Amino acid sequence: MTMKNQLPFLRLGTAVLYFFLLAVLTTPAWGVRVKDIAALRGARDNALIGFGIVVGLDGTGDSQESLLTRKPIV
Repeated sequence: MTMKNQLPFLRLGTAVLYFFLLAVLTTPAWGVRVKDIAALRGARDNALIGFGIVVGLDGTGDSQESLLTRKPIV
């Protein structure tokens, strides 16, 4: 074989060698969620409560007699 004929085989061999080295020498990457490894200063669990109060047009919102609306406010 002449040098001209050996060049494609040399390139293929080099590419295979690089691929093998990359596959063997790299460390696996594991997915980790940020919230599992970090904590925000001042962050706490807050319970949110929705009352379903409708505001806007006159006469379309909750009435003053609604127990669900008045009880948490009073």
